[in-house]
Amino acid sequence: IFVPEAALSRVATGGMAAVQVDGQVVVQTGTISQVSDFCEYVPLSSNDPRQKAVPVRRVKISLDNTNGLLRAGMPASVFLLSGKPGGK
Repeated sequence: IFVPEAALSRVATGGMAAVQVDGQVVVQTGTISQVSDFCEYVPLSSNDPRQKAVPVRRVKISLDNTNGLLRAGMPASVFLLSGKPGGK
């Protein structure tokens, strides 16, 4: 996912996120496994020109996929549950 620079104070490796994959009923809980060290801009695939000017950081969320239902590129909604490990 991409997180705006202004919201990074609530994001840290080890934090939790809820992920709702389009077309699936189950909401999965994942762990923030990586926060990029580099700022970038929203990818060109964004349809909103206002978002293209907002600096963001790439954040990776690790999910359990032992059932094999998840595939790269599947659309999903992500909700950050706690920014810092331990809810701080």
